Amino acid sequence: MGLISYILFFSSILLVLILMRQYFEMWIILDRLGLKLCKYFLPILEITLLLLLDDLFLLPSVIIFLLLIYDGKVLKDKAFRKFYTISKKNFMINKKTFWFIVFLSPVIFYLLNITSSIILDIINKLNFDITINEADLSSGNKKFIDYVSLFGVTCIIAPIVEEFTFRVLIYRNWLPKFFNKKVISLLISSLIFTISHFEIEMMPYTLLTGIILGITYDFFGYLGSVLLHSLLNFFTFVHIWAIINNSKVVIIIYIAIIFMFIKINILDKKRKYDAKI
Repeated sequence: MGLISYILFFSSILLVLILMRQYFEMWIILDRLGLKLCKYFLPILEITLLLLLDDLFLLPSVIIFLLLIYDGKVLKDKAFRKFYTISKKNFMINKKTFWFIVFLSPVIFYLLNITSSIILDIINKLNFDITINEADLSSGNKKFIDYVSLFGVTCIIAPIVEEFTFRVLIYRNWLPKFFNKKVISLLISSLIFTISHFEIEMMPYTLLTGIILGITYDFFGYLGSVLLHSLLNFFTFVHIWAIINNSKVVIIIYIAIIFMFIKINILDKKRKYDAKI
């Protein structure tokens, strides 16, 4: 237990250093863009959120980053290009990619759970007592608003913030300056992503998820990794709070996805047909 405490302590220091770097770079960019009020208001807002709603405290800076990127002007700024090798193309997603990720996500979720369970069994056989207590996760007298709030943070806000921090910044912009091989950057960023969650029993699942999300970012960009991250969190949310086994989750979600896909295609064809008339 002592070793785990040390790991969590040093991981906390590492995350603080990462956040300090993010603020340093953000301050320079906002200053160059003449957004001085935003430059000073942002830390105050995020410190307030950290004290009151710790799950949301990085959201303002990520939103500002995304607004600047989608605006496009900041991508031409020399200071921005000095810190970030970001293309606007990496922040787009087409319909084909969207549906590919949606269809593949239940399979990825199922395989992640099987693989992480096998790893946990091996670890436990080596006399490391690591167990997942789903009863604790789902217990308590929660109100409907609590579930809605948890869903919003888990399935919407967390993917947006974490994919920008761990994939865009750490994996594809910061680590490549120190490591030439992409696989090393992928593994280190996934490890940082894992320890940032502070859940020892979920480390195998989170580490594998981080690796898959990094690969997804390479192939499909930021929105692709956000979409997959959001879907995986949604499946976990349904699995834990509804207490449904993984195979049933996959089957139910697949049926829903197929129905939704068919419905959208019918509406799309009808719209095109009406446009021709």
